[in-house]
Amino acid sequence: MTKDILYLDDDTEARELGRTFLEQQGYDVHTHDSPEEGVDCYRGEPVVVTDYLFDGEITGMDVAQALEDDAQVIMYTGYQQDFVERDAGTELPEGTQFVMKGGGYQDVIEEVETAFEEAEN
Repeated sequence: MTKDILYLDDDTEARELGRTFLEQQGYDVHTHDSPEEGVDCYRGEPVVVTDYLFDGEITGMDVAQALEDDAQVIMYTGYQQDFVERDAGTELPEGTQFVMKGGGYQDVIEEVETAFEEAEN
């Protein structure tokens, strides 16, 4: 199975750090700074890591809903899950994982590893 990840974040530093940490774990990471570009350029990556709020109208929730049938989506944001769901007016799509920023990238790496393990089974 391919170890490709689509990583979406409009914060350049956060996006590049995430890419670097995941690449150090052996993943091929494709990045975009806008959710529209990410969804439009989606190439079948089995795992998508997305921030919640971006400049513009599209959110990480929109990404999760658009790709929920095609990829394991991990929402990686500085906002709490209850805020995200209230702001979006809906719960996270089933199977979407939620990780708070601020605790380092280890939590994201663990969720990515779990997503690939589940995809292989």
